[in-house]
Amino acid sequence: MHGSLFGRQANWETTVERVESGRWDFGVVVGKTAKPIVPDGMAIEHCLTLETRVHASVNHPLANRHHVNLEDLVDYDWTLSTLTHGDGIEEVFDAAGLKRPNIVARVNSFNFIMSLIEAGDLITVLPVQIVDKYFGDKLVRVKNPDFDFHASVNIIYSEDLEMTLAARKLKTAISKYIRSLDT
Repeated sequence: MHGSLFGRQANWETTVERVESGRWDFGVVVGKTAKPIVPDGMAIEHCLTLETRVHASVNHPLANRHHVNLEDLVDYDWTLSTLTHGDGIEEVFDAAGLKRPNIVARVNSFNFIMSLIEAGDLITVLPVQIVDKYFGDKLVRVKNPDFDFHASVNIIYSEDLEMTLAARKLKTAISKYIRSLDT
């Protein structure tokens, strides 16, 4: 069976090339574009739009505030997920003319993000669907209406190359799991 990728939009070109060449049966890409344009012979399955928000531990100084301005977020340390395009927060601060927040860690594990948040006063950007399903008792949404962007989870695959049976089953299982996050 060929490999697959769960990666960020930055990996879009690499993912397309590997799927198109047959090195991978499919790829899972998280990015800002709901339905990216794919080359001829490729297909895309949109699985989920992730609603991304700022989160902190239930004990964080911002956790119980009724409203938090974007300026209030600049002075805190952040940890971000590389899986869900958390690096988009820098653009939010840039667009507002604010200095970028101090990002102390970029990791590809939601559990590791939780460990970092529990060990210190870090804040993060995570999809509401992930937090609600797995970390709702440990994290709270920071009330900030200025901070709102979404990430799209898509599976890409070749229409011209046949997937192995194992790859088709894995693609179906991954698609089902991703879609289950929206319930």
